[in-house]
Amino acid sequence: MEKSKKFFLPLMVVMVAVALGFAAYHKQNGLADVFELEKAIVSLDDRIIAVKDENDRLRMELLALETSDLYIESIARESLGLVKPGETVYEFLDSEN
Repeated sequence: MEKSKKFFLPLMVVMVAVALGFAAYHKQNGLADVFELEKAIVSLDDRIIAVKDENDRLRMELLALETSDLYIESIARESLGLVKPGETVYEFLDSEN
């Protein structure tokens, strides 16, 4: 009888701890939700970095558009196919056409 009393209290403590741990993990706003929110935060942090990089690139392009006539000319030539007066344009066709 004495031996069973020695194991009863530690067994009860372990069972209560397991039950509390299970409840803390699975209840609303529990550890599972915290882990999911941490993943979302990491994902959003990555997205913020990507957007900041894109903003920096766009700022640099805007500055070039505001200050460089050569940059504007290169954009016009590449995007719109514009040429300067007196230039000759050569078009090369694929051999398959």
